[in-house]
Amino acid sequence: MSWPEDRVLVVAITRRSDLRRAREEGWYRIPVARMPRGVAAEHLAFFTGARVIGREKGGIYASARVTGVELLRRRDLLPLEWQRANDLYYRVQLEDWRWREPPLLNPERRAFAFIHSTWDRYCQARRISDLTRRAPGFVPRERPLMSAAAHSSGRAESESRLRRRPAVRQFLMDDDSVALPAPAR
Repeated sequence: MSWPEDRVLVVAITRRSDLRRAREEGWYRIPVARMPRGVAAEHLAFFTGARVIGREKGGIYASARVTGVELLRRRDLLPLEWQRANDLYYRVQLEDWRWREPPLLNPERRAFAFIHSTWDRYCQARRISDLTRRAPGFVPRERPLMSAAAHSSGRAESESRLRRRPAVRQFLMDDDSVALPAPAR
């Protein structure tokens, strides 16, 4: 089951072998260097070029639910490919593939490596640019860490309330917010 606020990470698949691995073996790789703060998403949506998918136009034709993330070296993921063998990658485990009809196309030909969005935006989008913060009608989902009452009642009281709750930090990545847990003290 998917919820409207589930996080969706749009990734680009540029090789048929990567699409085959994601579809048949149920995993996709993301370089740690490209996403150093980790993979924070419940779904991956796959942007594939026309050549890779065998269609007239490139676009997002499918998505899959994320079931887990591992940290591995490239040599462990792709033993026959020796380039960048020591680089670290996230191996994102996938299941529940969903084909999207109609696909999300990219008529603006916007270049991207990753797009962070939400499930409801993904389901309502008509084209890829509808997934980003710049899209018309975009409603930000940043959740305050404390209520308005706690904020107005004084700094000491609000700080004590924050200490009792798990801390969350907001990081901006590709113009969209991703909440990650703060490091333990």
